[in-house]
Amino acid sequence: MKPSQIIIFLSLVLILYSAINLFIFLRLRQGLSGSGVIRPILMWIWFAWVLTFPVGRFLESATHNGLSRILVVAGSVYLAVMASLFLLFLVSDLIQLILKLIPEASVRSAASSAKWPVVSASVVVAVTLLSTLAGAWNAGTVTVRNLDLQIPKAVEGMKDLRIAALSDTHFGTVLGRRHMDKVAARIREIDPDIILFCGDIFDEDLTEATEQNIAEAIKALPSRHGTFAVLGNHEHFHNPRKAVEYLRSAGVVVLEDSIATVSDRIRIIGRKDRQAGFRKTVGDLVQTLQPEDIRILLDHQPFHLEEAEKNGIDLQFSGHTHYGQLFPFNFITDLVYELSYGYLRKGNTHIVVSSGAGTWGPPVRTAGRTEVVGIRVRFIEPSP
Repeated sequence: MKPSQIIIFLSLVLILYSAINLFIFLRLRQGLSGSGVIRPILMWIWFAWVLTFPVGRFLESATHNGLSRILVVAGSVYLAVMASLFLLFLVSDLIQLILKLIPEASVRSAASSAKWPVVSASVVVAVTLLSTLAGAWNAGTVTVRNLDLQIPKAVEGMKDLRIAALSDTHFGTVLGRRHMDKVAARIREIDPDIILFCGDIFDEDLTEATEQNIAEAIKALPSRHGTFAVLGNHEHFHNPRKAVEYLRSAGVVVLEDSIATVSDRIRIIGRKDRQAGFRKTVGDLVQTLQPEDIRILLDHQPFHLEEAEKNGIDLQFSGHTHYGQLFPFNFITDLVYELSYGYLRKGNTHIVVSSGAGTWGPPVRTAGRTEVVGIRVRFIEPSP
Protein backbone atom coordinates (compact mmCIF):
# COMPACT_ATOMS: atom_id res chain seq x y z
CA MET A 1 0.00 0.00 0.00
CA LYS A 2 1.15 3.54 -0.74
CA PRO A 3 1.85 5.86 2.24
CA SER A 4 -1.18 7.98 1.39
CA GLN A 5 -3.40 4.87 1.27
CA ILE A 6 -2.04 3.70 4.62
CA ILE A 7 -2.82 7.08 6.22
CA ILE A 8 -6.37 7.07 4.84
CA PHE A 9 -6.93 3.47 5.95
CA LEU A 10 -5.59 4.07 9.48
CA SER A 11 -7.67 7.24 9.80
CA LEU A 12 -10.86 5.40 8.85
CA VAL A 13 -10.03 2.56 11.27
CA LEU A 14 -9.41 5.06 14.10
CA ILE A 15 -12.70 6.87 13.40
CA LEU A 16 -14.62 3.57 13.40
CA TYR A 17 -12.82 2.39 16.56
CA SER A 18 -13.67 5.66 18.31
CA ALA A 19 -17.32 5.63 17.20
CA ILE A 20 -17.91 2.05 18.38
CA ASN A 21 -16.30 2.77 21.74
CA LEU A 22 -18.30 5.97 22.17
CA PHE A 23 -21.47 3.89 21.78
CA ILE A 24 -20.18 1.35 24.31
CA PHE A 25 -19.20 4.17 26.71
CA LEU A 26 -22.72 5.61 26.67
CA ARG A 27 -24.28 2.19 27.34
CA LEU A 28 -21.84 1.33 30.13
CA ARG A 29 -22.34 4.70 31.77
CA GLN A 30 -26.11 4.14 31.76
CA GLY A 31 -25.62 0.65 33.15
CA LEU A 32 -23.47 1.92 36.02
CA SER A 33 -25.91 4.64 37.07
CA GLY A 34 -26.46 4.61 40.80
CA SER A 35 -23.27 2.63 41.49
CA GLY A 36 -21.64 5.53 43.34
CA VAL A 37 -17.85 5.87 43.55
CA ILE A 38 -17.29 2.58 41.74
CA ARG A 39 -18.68 4.01 38.48
CA PRO A 40 -15.76 6.36 37.63
CA ILE A 41 -13.24 3.71 38.71
CA LEU A 42 -14.70 1.09 36.37
CA MET A 43 -15.06 3.60 33.54
CA TRP A 44 -11.41 4.64 33.81
CA ILE A 45 -10.30 0.99 33.83
CA TRP A 46 -12.38 0.39 30.70
CA PHE A 47 -11.01 3.53 29.03
CA ALA A 48 -7.41 2.44 29.75
CA TRP A 49 -8.19 -0.92 28.14
CA VAL A 50 -9.60 0.83 25.07
CA LEU A 51 -6.30 2.70 24.66
CA THR A 52 -4.03 -0.35 24.94
CA PHE A 53 -4.40 -1.43 21.31
CA PRO A 54 -3.71 1.88 19.51
CA VAL A 55 -1.01 2.90 22.00
CA GLY A 56 0.61 -0.55 21.85
CA ARG A 57 0.67 -0.54 18.05
CA PHE A 58 2.12 2.97 18.03
CA LEU A 59 4.90 1.97 20.43
CA GLU A 60 5.55 -1.22 18.48
CA SER A 61 6.05 0.75 15.28
CA ALA A 62 8.84 2.64 17.03
CA THR A 63 10.40 -0.16 19.07
CA HIS A 64 9.69 -3.75 20.05
CA ASN A 65 9.92 -4.27 23.79
CA GLY A 66 8.11 -5.88 26.69
CA LEU A 67 5.75 -2.95 27.24
CA SER A 68 4.64 -2.78 23.62
CA ARG A 69 4.02 -6.55 23.59
CA ILE A 70 1.88 -6.38 26.74
CA LEU A 71 -0.16 -3.48 25.38
CA VAL A 72 -0.67 -5.11 21.98
CA VAL A 73 -1.78 -8.43 23.48
CA ALA A 74 -4.12 -6.71 25.97
CA GLY A 75 -5.48 -4.50 23.20
CA SER A 76 -5.97 -7.49 20.90
CA VAL A 77 -8.07 -9.22 23.54
CA TYR A 78 -10.10 -6.03 23.90
CA LEU A 79 -10.98 -6.17 20.20
CA ALA A 80 -13.00 -9.32 20.91
CA VAL A 81 -14.55 -7.71 23.99
CA MET A 82 -15.40 -4.59 21.98
CA ALA A 83 -17.07 -6.59 19.19
CA SER A 84 -19.15 -8.53 21.71
CA LEU A 85 -20.19 -5.46 23.73
CA PHE A 86 -21.13 -3.55 20.59
CA LEU A 87 -23.23 -6.32 19.07
CA LEU A 88 -24.91 -7.33 22.33
CA PHE A 89 -25.80 -3.74 23.20
CA LEU A 90 -27.33 -3.38 19.74
CA VAL A 91 -29.37 -6.54 20.32
CA SER A 92 -30.42 -5.21 23.73
CA ASP A 93 -31.57 -1.93 22.18
CA LEU A 94 -33.50 -3.83 19.50
CA ILE A 95 -35.22 -6.01 22.10
CA GLN A 96 -36.15 -2.92 24.12
CA LEU A 97 -37.60 -1.26 21.02
CA ILE A 98 -39.69 -4.33 20.17
CA LEU A 99 -40.98 -4.63 23.74
CA LYS A 100 -42.07 -0.99 23.71
CA LEU A 101 -44.23 -1.72 20.66
CA ILE A 102 -46.09 -4.56 22.38
CA PRO A 103 -49.64 -3.47 23.45
CA GLU A 104 -49.41 -5.14 26.86
CA ALA A 105 -48.92 -2.31 29.39
CA SER A 106 -46.76 -4.33 31.80
CA VAL A 107 -44.35 -5.26 29.02
CA ARG A 108 -44.06 -1.67 27.80
CA SER A 109 -43.54 -0.55 31.38
CA ALA A 110 -40.68 -3.04 31.91
CA ALA A 111 -38.96 -1.92 28.70
CA SER A 112 -39.27 1.74 29.74
CA SER A 113 -38.17 1.12 33.33
CA ALA A 114 -35.13 2.90 34.73
CA LYS A 115 -33.79 -0.55 35.63
CA TRP A 116 -33.58 -1.65 31.99
CA PRO A 117 -30.14 -0.07 31.25
CA VAL A 118 -28.69 -1.56 34.45
CA VAL A 119 -30.07 -5.06 33.91
CA SER A 120 -29.24 -5.15 30.18
CA ALA A 121 -25.70 -3.85 30.76
CA SER A 122 -25.14 -6.44 33.48
CA VAL A 123 -26.24 -9.25 31.16
CA VAL A 124 -24.22 -7.91 28.22
CA VAL A 125 -21.01 -7.56 30.27
CA ALA A 126 -21.43 -11.00 31.87
CA VAL A 127 -22.03 -12.73 28.51
CA THR A 128 -19.10 -10.85 26.97
CA LEU A 129 -16.63 -11.82 29.69
CA LEU A 130 -17.71 -15.46 29.72
CA SER A 131 -17.66 -15.79 25.91
CA THR A 132 -14.26 -14.08 25.71
CA LEU A 133 -12.76 -16.45 28.30
CA ALA A 134 -14.22 -19.46 26.50
CA GLY A 135 -13.08 -18.06 23.15
CA ALA A 136 -9.53 -17.53 24.43
CA TRP A 137 -9.39 -21.16 25.57
CA ASN A 138 -10.81 -22.31 22.24
CA ALA A 139 -8.31 -20.23 20.26
CA GLY A 140 -5.36 -21.58 22.23
CA THR A 141 -6.45 -25.21 21.88
CA VAL A 142 -5.08 -26.52 18.57
CA THR A 143 -7.01 -29.50 17.20
CA VAL A 144 -6.55 -31.92 14.31
CA ARG A 145 -9.32 -32.30 11.75
CA ASN A 146 -8.87 -35.54 9.82
CA LEU A 147 -10.09 -36.17 6.28
CA ASP A 148 -9.82 -39.35 4.23
CA LEU A 149 -10.04 -38.74 0.49
CA GLN A 150 -9.68 -40.85 -2.64
CA ILE A 151 -8.15 -39.80 -5.94
CA PRO A 152 -8.72 -42.15 -8.91
CA LYS A 153 -5.13 -42.02 -10.11
CA ALA A 154 -2.27 -44.44 -9.55
CA VAL A 155 1.13 -43.48 -8.17
CA GLU A 156 3.84 -46.12 -8.57
CA GLY A 157 5.15 -47.32 -5.23
CA MET A 158 2.75 -45.18 -3.20
CA LYS A 159 -0.72 -46.18 -1.97
CA ASP A 160 -1.47 -43.00 -0.08
CA LEU A 161 -0.15 -39.59 0.93
CA ARG A 162 -0.42 -38.14 4.42
CA ILE A 163 -0.68 -34.35 4.45
CA ALA A 164 -0.52 -31.91 7.35
CA ALA A 165 -2.19 -28.80 5.96
CA LEU A 166 -2.53 -25.51 7.80
CA SER A 167 -3.17 -21.86 7.16
CA ASP A 168 -3.40 -18.51 8.95
CA THR A 169 -0.95 -19.13 11.78
CA HIS A 170 -0.35 -15.35 12.00
CA PHE A 171 2.90 -15.63 13.93
CA GLY A 172 3.90 -12.28 15.40
CA THR A 173 3.43 -10.29 18.58
CA VAL A 174 0.26 -12.05 19.75
CA LEU A 175 0.99 -15.62 18.61
CA GLY A 176 4.61 -16.61 19.04
CA ARG A 177 6.81 -19.61 19.77
CA ARG A 178 4.48 -21.04 22.41
CA HIS A 179 1.67 -21.28 19.87
CA MET A 180 4.07 -22.62 17.25
CA ASP A 181 5.00 -25.45 19.61
CA LYS A 182 1.30 -26.35 20.00
CA VAL A 183 0.91 -26.43 16.21
CA ALA A 184 4.05 -28.53 15.85
CA ALA A 185 2.72 -31.08 18.35
CA ARG A 186 -0.45 -31.54 16.27
CA ILE A 187 1.60 -31.90 13.06
CA ARG A 188 3.67 -34.65 14.68
CA GLU A 189 0.47 -36.51 15.54
CA ILE A 190 -0.38 -36.62 11.83
CA ASP A 191 3.08 -38.02 10.92
CA PRO A 192 2.92 -36.37 7.49
CA ASP A 193 4.61 -37.16 4.22
CA ILE A 194 4.32 -33.47 3.31
CA ILE A 195 3.43 -30.28 5.18
CA LEU A 196 1.49 -27.51 3.44
CA PHE A 197 1.38 -23.91 4.73
CA CYS A 198 -1.37 -22.04 2.90
CA GLY A 199 -0.62 -18.37 3.56
CA ASP A 200 -0.85 -15.75 6.32
CA ILE A 201 1.96 -17.52 8.12
CA PHE A 202 3.05 -14.20 9.62
CA ASP A 203 0.80 -11.51 11.02
CA GLU A 204 3.01 -8.48 10.57
CA ASP A 205 6.70 -7.77 9.97
CA LEU A 206 9.15 -10.53 10.87
CA THR A 207 10.69 -8.89 13.94
CA GLU A 208 8.78 -10.94 16.50
CA ALA A 209 8.97 -14.16 14.47
CA THR A 210 12.74 -13.73 14.16
CA GLU A 211 13.23 -12.93 17.85
CA GLN A 212 11.24 -16.01 18.86
CA ASN A 213 13.00 -18.14 16.22
CA ILE A 214 9.89 -19.43 14.48
CA ALA A 215 12.10 -20.56 11.58
CA GLU A 216 13.91 -23.03 13.84
CA ALA A 217 10.60 -24.57 14.90
CA ILE A 218 9.37 -24.82 11.29
CA LYS A 219 12.65 -26.41 10.19
CA ALA A 220 12.26 -29.06 12.90
CA LEU A 221 8.81 -30.13 11.67
CA PRO A 222 8.79 -33.79 10.53
CA SER A 223 7.90 -34.54 6.90
CA ARG A 224 9.20 -37.28 4.68
CA HIS A 225 8.96 -35.33 1.42
CA GLY A 226 9.26 -31.70 2.47
CA THR A 227 7.39 -28.61 3.59
CA PHE A 228 5.74 -26.33 1.03
CA ALA A 229 4.12 -22.91 1.36
CA VAL A 230 2.39 -20.05 -0.41
CA LEU A 231 2.05 -16.51 0.83
CA GLY A 232 -1.22 -14.94 1.94
CA ASN A 233 -2.50 -11.39 1.90
CA HIS A 234 -0.86 -10.51 5.24
CA GLU A 235 2.65 -11.18 3.96
CA HIS A 236 1.94 -8.70 1.18
CA PHE A 237 0.92 -5.98 3.65
CA HIS A 238 4.56 -5.74 4.72
CA ASN A 239 7.54 -7.23 2.85
CA PRO A 240 6.72 -10.43 0.95
CA ARG A 241 10.32 -10.91 -0.23
CA LYS A 242 11.58 -11.01 3.36
CA ALA A 243 8.86 -13.50 4.22
CA VAL A 244 9.95 -15.72 1.32
CA GLU A 245 13.61 -15.52 2.36
CA TYR A 246 12.77 -16.28 5.98
CA LEU A 247 10.69 -19.33 5.07
CA ARG A 248 13.39 -20.62 2.74
CA SER A 249 15.93 -20.27 5.56
CA ALA A 250 13.68 -22.72 7.45
CA GLY A 251 13.88 -25.24 4.60
CA VAL A 252 10.42 -24.44 3.23
CA VAL A 253 9.80 -24.61 -0.52
CA VAL A 254 7.91 -21.38 -1.24
CA LEU A 255 5.73 -21.59 -4.35
CA GLU A 256 4.89 -18.38 -6.21
CA ASP A 257 2.88 -19.34 -9.29
CA SER A 258 5.12 -22.38 -9.50
CA ILE A 259 5.06 -26.15 -9.12
CA ALA A 260 7.04 -28.61 -7.00
CA THR A 261 7.18 -32.35 -7.61
CA VAL A 262 6.88 -35.06 -4.97
CA SER A 263 7.58 -38.70 -5.80
CA ASP A 264 7.58 -38.28 -9.58
CA ARG A 265 3.86 -37.74 -10.35
CA ILE A 266 2.58 -35.65 -7.41
CA ARG A 267 2.54 -31.93 -8.28
CA ILE A 268 2.20 -29.27 -5.59
CA ILE A 269 0.88 -26.15 -7.34
CA GLY A 270 1.24 -22.90 -5.42
CA ARG A 271 -0.55 -19.70 -6.50
CA LYS A 272 0.41 -16.17 -5.65
CA ASP A 273 -2.16 -14.47 -3.46
CA ARG A 274 -4.71 -12.08 -4.93
CA GLN A 275 -3.04 -9.32 -2.90
CA ALA A 276 0.10 -9.74 -5.01
CA GLY A 277 -1.59 -8.12 -7.99
CA PHE A 278 -0.87 -9.99 -11.19
CA ARG A 279 -0.84 -13.76 -10.91
CA LYS A 280 -1.20 -16.67 -13.31
CA THR A 281 -4.52 -18.41 -13.76
CA VAL A 282 -4.90 -22.02 -12.67
CA GLY A 283 -5.08 -22.93 -16.36
CA ASP A 284 -1.73 -21.26 -17.04
CA LEU A 285 -0.13 -23.14 -14.16
CA VAL A 286 -1.29 -26.62 -15.17
CA GLN A 287 -0.86 -26.38 -18.93
CA THR A 288 2.44 -28.35 -18.90
CA LEU A 289 1.11 -31.13 -16.64
CA GLN A 290 -0.04 -34.54 -17.77
CA PRO A 291 -3.60 -35.84 -17.10
CA GLU A 292 -2.25 -38.64 -14.89
CA ASP A 293 -0.40 -36.20 -12.59
CA ILE A 294 -1.76 -35.76 -9.07
CA ARG A 295 -2.61 -32.04 -8.85
CA ILE A 296 -2.63 -30.45 -5.38
CA LEU A 297 -3.36 -26.73 -5.42
CA LEU A 298 -2.53 -24.22 -2.68
CA ASP A 299 -4.53 -21.00 -3.04
CA HIS A 300 -4.82 -18.85 0.09
CA GLN A 301 -8.19 -17.23 -0.66
CA PRO A 302 -10.98 -19.62 -1.71
CA PHE A 303 -12.50 -17.63 -4.55
CA HIS A 304 -13.62 -19.04 -7.93
CA LEU A 305 -13.51 -22.68 -6.92
CA GLU A 306 -14.82 -23.62 -10.35
CA GLU A 307 -11.35 -22.91 -11.77
CA ALA A 308 -9.95 -25.86 -9.83
CA GLU A 309 -12.62 -28.21 -11.16
CA LYS A 310 -12.27 -26.89 -14.70
CA ASN A 311 -8.51 -27.47 -14.73
CA GLY A 312 -8.45 -30.97 -13.31
CA ILE A 313 -7.22 -30.15 -9.80
CA ASP A 314 -7.51 -33.21 -7.58
CA LEU A 315 -7.23 -31.39 -4.25
CA GLN A 316 -7.37 -27.68 -3.42
CA PHE A 317 -6.46 -26.42 0.03
CA SER A 318 -7.28 -22.85 1.13
CA GLY A 319 -7.64 -20.75 4.28
CA HIS A 320 -8.08 -17.00 4.78
CA THR A 321 -11.68 -17.01 6.04
CA HIS A 322 -10.94 -18.02 9.67
CA TYR A 323 -14.58 -19.14 9.46
CA GLY A 324 -15.37 -15.68 10.80
CA GLN A 325 -13.37 -16.37 14.01
CA LEU A 326 -15.87 -14.39 16.11
CA PHE A 327 -19.57 -15.23 16.19
CA PRO A 328 -21.67 -14.18 14.27
CA PHE A 329 -19.15 -13.22 11.58
CA ASN A 330 -19.10 -16.84 10.38
CA PHE A 331 -22.51 -16.18 8.82
CA ILE A 332 -20.95 -13.35 6.83
CA THR A 333 -18.12 -15.54 5.53
CA ASP A 334 -20.73 -18.13 4.53
CA LEU A 335 -22.36 -15.44 2.37
CA VAL A 336 -19.10 -14.24 0.82
CA TYR A 337 -17.55 -17.60 -0.08
CA GLU A 338 -18.97 -20.65 -1.80
CA LEU A 339 -17.13 -22.63 0.88
CA SER A 340 -15.98 -20.67 3.92
CA TYR A 341 -15.09 -23.73 5.96
CA GLY A 342 -14.99 -27.48 5.61
CA TYR A 343 -15.09 -29.82 2.65
CA LEU A 344 -16.71 -29.61 -0.78
CA ARG A 345 -16.49 -31.84 -3.81
CA LYS A 346 -16.94 -30.30 -7.24
CA GLY A 347 -16.83 -33.02 -9.88
CA ASN A 348 -13.60 -34.92 -9.21
CA THR A 349 -12.05 -32.04 -7.28
CA HIS A 350 -11.76 -32.18 -3.50
CA ILE A 351 -11.78 -28.71 -1.91
CA VAL A 352 -10.80 -28.11 1.71
CA VAL A 353 -11.00 -24.73 3.46
CA SER A 354 -9.50 -24.44 6.94
CA SER A 355 -10.56 -22.14 9.76
CA GLY A 356 -6.87 -21.61 10.47
CA ALA A 357 -4.16 -22.73 12.88
CA GLY A 358 -4.06 -19.29 14.48
CA THR A 359 -6.08 -16.14 14.95
CA TRP A 360 -5.99 -12.64 13.53
CA GLY A 361 -6.35 -9.69 15.88
CA PRO A 362 -7.78 -11.01 19.16
CA PRO A 363 -6.44 -14.38 20.35
CA VAL A 364 -10.07 -15.34 20.79
CA ARG A 365 -12.22 -17.68 18.73
CA THR A 366 -15.97 -17.98 19.25
CA ALA A 367 -16.63 -19.43 15.80
CA GLY A 368 -14.92 -22.57 14.56
CA ARG A 369 -11.81 -24.25 15.97
CA THR A 370 -8.08 -23.63 15.73
CA GLU A 371 -6.91 -26.53 13.62
CA VAL A 372 -4.34 -28.39 11.61
CA VAL A 373 -5.95 -30.48 8.88
CA GLY A 374 -4.71 -34.04 8.51
CA ILE A 375 -5.54 -35.29 5.02
CA ARG A 376 -4.99 -38.90 3.99
CA VAL A 377 -5.15 -39.15 0.21
CA ARG A 378 -5.63 -42.69 -1.07
CA PHE A 379 -4.60 -43.37 -4.66
CA ILE A 380 -6.87 -45.90 -6.36
CA GLU A 381 -6.85 -47.34 -9.85
CA PRO A 382 -9.17 -45.35 -12.11
CA SER A 383 -12.28 -47.07 -13.34
CA PRO A 384 -11.97 -48.45 -16.91
